[in-house]
Amino acid sequence: MSPELTGGLIALLVPLCFGTGTVLARAGLVHIPAGAGNFVSLVTGWLLIASITAVLYPDALFGITLGTFGWLAMIGVVNFPGGRFLNFVSIKYLGILRANPILAMAPIVSAFEGVVFLGEQLNWAIAIGTLMAVSGI
Repeated sequence: MSPELTGGLIALLVPLCFGTGTVLARAGLVHIPAGAGNFVSLVTGWLLIASITAVLYPDALFGITLGTFGWLAMIGVVNFPGGRFLNFVSIKYLGILRANPILAMAPIVSAFEGVVFLGEQLNWAIAIGTLMAVSGI
């Protein structure tokens, strides 16, 4: 199986995971602040992923370069405290049905940043596909 096909099949699981996570977050945030819910989810997720990675990819985990560590550490700064926390806050106060359409703008932001910062090539097919996905078509 080609890497592109594998990546595409795995990508199809992402909406299931994020969608289910949104429902679980909404149910879990009923009686606690979003920050506490964010903390619990991050610690639990970190323990799970750290354990799996340490077993399956010990060389990659412990042989990471400083540059790679820096890029991935920035994800930890931007995504988890910023994106995930604000996601939890919006779900807590707006509910899933009102928060998710706004959160669905992420592909437009990441496409823009991919082109500007990483030099990725945006063509008409990808642009139209992204807009169709975001608009629910």
